[in-house]
Amino acid sequence: MFLYTDAATAEISRTQIWQWLRHRAQLANGETLTKKFFLDLVSEELENINKIYYDRRTFNHKLVDATELFLSLCTSHELEEFLTSLTYELILKEESNDE
Repeated sequence: MFLYTDAATAEISRTQIWQWLRHRAQLANGETLTKKFFLDLVSEELENINKIYYDRRTFNHKLVDATELFLSLCTSHELEEFLTSLTYELILKEESNDE
């Protein structure tokens, strides 16, 4: 179930990452956050998640869709106004597949 608090957290997170990438934020270790660094980090985390949930095909499918959307929002040239507007299509697709 999609909760409003989850949506708010996702909005804040992806907007913050977009801003950090856009303004090349400096990390605590002195490195600059670049698109390559960000994508490498996401890839590494996805590998860890897939090790845990490898046998859950439905979860993996949803994870791929969510990751693609999240990455496109975080790395887009312009800040998209709302994440939730773009997720409706994915949610409806999943609901129709569940029927």
